[in-house]
Amino acid sequence: MKTLGRILVAAGLATAVSGAFGATATTTFQVSANVTGACTVSAGNLAFGTYPVNSAADIDAASTITVNCPNGLPYSVSVPTPTARTMTGPAAATLTYGLYSDAGRTSGFAASGTGSGANQSITVYGRIPLGQAPTSQGAFNDTVTVTVTY
Repeated sequence: MKTLGRILVAAGLATAVSGAFGATATTTFQVSANVTGACTVSAGNLAFGTYPVNSAADIDAASTITVNCPNGLPYSVSVPTPTARTMTGPAAATLTYGLYSDAGRTSGFAASGTGSGANQSITVYGRIPLGQAPTSQGAFNDTVTVTVTY
């Protein structure tokens, strides 16, 4: 019975102490973080050189895309319309070309990998198909946007 009495006294004291705190006050605080890009990408220019009008052969070239993602992070690399691209030259003349993942130039460019924390090189293969006759001669150019999704 003594034990029960002690428990009841302790419970009564706890209630009395908690009853002494009858009011509350509140505030808020901001939580923030600055998240930086996890992957970086760069690309070298793709230079085909000279294309003879009505060329009897495809003109091939290659370049490198460099991706750096943290170790273990999966990523994919893409370019818009890889096999149906157009360079524009003088007087709005055009020259079509494609970008490919393989040296045989059979698969439109796309790549994927897993980050290593170091630069990883990906080859992009280009081809200007034979037999094109642009209406003007001179320098032809296009700008390609490389996208890394992670």
